[in-house]
Amino acid sequence: MTYFRSYSRFTVRKSHQWLCLKEIQMSEHNAEVNLAGWIGETIDQTTTSIEAIHKSIAEIPLDLLRQTGVFEKTADDVSDLQDRSLSAIYDTVREVSRRFSSLASDLLREGTAGSEERRKS
Repeated sequence: MTYFRSYSRFTVRKSHQWLCLKEIQMSEHNAEVNLAGWIGETIDQTTTSIEAIHKSIAEIPLDLLRQTGVFEKTADDVSDLQDRSLSAIYDTVREVSRRFSSLASDLLREGTAGSEERRKS
């Protein structure tokens, strides 16, 4: 999904100006809501990438322990615990991101609806 703010240029008769203004406002509103969704998706994808990198780096010392042949079982146990711990941490980050994205979308929708109400008054 690509974010861009679109502005349309209309050359219309005076009777059609209100309709065109509404189209522009809806276009801006959709772009803002799409931006909130795009930010949430980007954070989620970035978090997943960082998690994979973190797990790969964390495995390096455990691989060295396994190579000694003495601590294979211990390294496997630590690796399992470490993997579960990192997964829980990054799952929490993703959940916070989803909730933030949802809240941002709701606030943008409410803000647009509120500004439309004020214009009508």
